[in-house]
Amino acid sequence: DDLQVSYALGLTLDFQGPLTQPGQNFLKSIHATKSHLTTGIIGSKFILPVLSLMKEGDLAQEIVDQVDYPSWGWMVFNDIEPASAIWELWNAWESGPGMNSRNHHMFSSVSAYLRTHAVGFQIVQPGMKDLLFEPATIDGLSWANVSYDEPRHIMYHWQRHGGVHCAKAAEGPSSHNRNLPNLEPLEITCGEHGGVIKSVDFVSFGKPTGRCGFFAVDDQCHNTSSLALAEKMCLGKSMCSLPNHAEFWGNTCAGTVKRLYVQMTCSKPSAVTTHLNIP
Repeated sequence: DDLQVSYALGLTLDFQGPLTQPGQNFLKSIHATKSHLTTGIIGSKFILPVLSLMKEGDLAQEIVDQVDYPSWGWMVFNDIEPASAIWELWNAWESGPGMNSRNHHMFSSVSAYLRTHAVGFQIVQPGMKDLLFEPATIDGLSWANVSYDEPRHIMYHWQRHGGVHCAKAAEGPSSHNRNLPNLEPLEITCGEHGGVIKSVDFVSFGKPTGRCGFFAVDDQCHNTSSLALAEKMCLGKSMCSLPNHAEFWGNTCAGTVKRLYVQMTCSKPSAVTTHLNIP
């Protein structure tokens, strides 16, 4: 069959490189759904690690970043029943009460992926005897941090300064849709050593798609003045905060839960700093 779960399980059990036919078919199955999952609890556990093994960390992060259905982000950012914990089912709001918890570990494998691949903290051997710390090389991530309390308190943080930075945010509440969860504005920064924002390369509040470096607008759901608005607020600053609601960007495609995608370039070249504290 041509299912994402079949490719993910097969590649987990017998990985022979990203250029094999199964590997390429797997990537096609992800692209065919515009980087959304068609898997349940078993397949979802293996999708993200397999993509990272294939050196497709940017694609894995694109899946994690989705806020429309079906996705982890949809659980939190929908305007029907915004979640405060991970659901047992992708479509919990429309399913019956049986086996339909709103606080369940079924899809929580994403949290392990975030620690091991997005943050870059892996426990190589049991008992914390061998640890690996490595900043992610995912273009859409500018920083990450993690703390680990057992058996000793470990704190690890990395940040990318300068170069190209991308950020995404779900739509926040406005007079056009008051049912959305309250969210902080989108922040994008060049970092302490990255200079200032010299160009706004992409901005769209609506239904943009893609990942950092490959964003695309949906012409049916996009304000053509978005770029000018962002340039006015961000150019020449080391950090920029952008509203994520329709009051600011305009209520294009009314009735649709929107999202904000931004890409900017800083005046200094890219560099990464890390901070690690192990007692």
